[in-house]
Amino acid sequence: MEYKLKYKEEKEALLDLMDKGIIEDRKYEDENGKLILKRTPYTDITEAVVYLGKLVDEPATFDENGEVLTEATYLNGWHVDVMTKKEIKLDNTVEPKTPTHKFA
Repeated sequence: MEYKLKYKEEKEALLDLMDKGIIEDRKYEDENGKLILKRTPYTDITEAVVYLGKLVDEPATFDENGEVLTEATYLNGWHVDVMTKKEIKLDNTVEPKTPTHKFA
């Protein structure tokens, strides 16, 4: 099964993927008590995970010297594509008209 997922931020994505058993649970607290998440190896139900992150809406433009004329803008959210061996209930699925990434 293939899924295109959109989250508010990377941390939310990693927690959801861990909770769903798509990636291993590697959460810990640093010395200040801040939650640290690690991207981890796949589990036995996972074929692939592609961390797309923030997607460019409008690319930056540059002058002939390579100086930035306009900064890039980004679509809302943090994006991940997932392929699993079995169907999984995921709440953050999206169906983009022109996907940035496709599984071969």
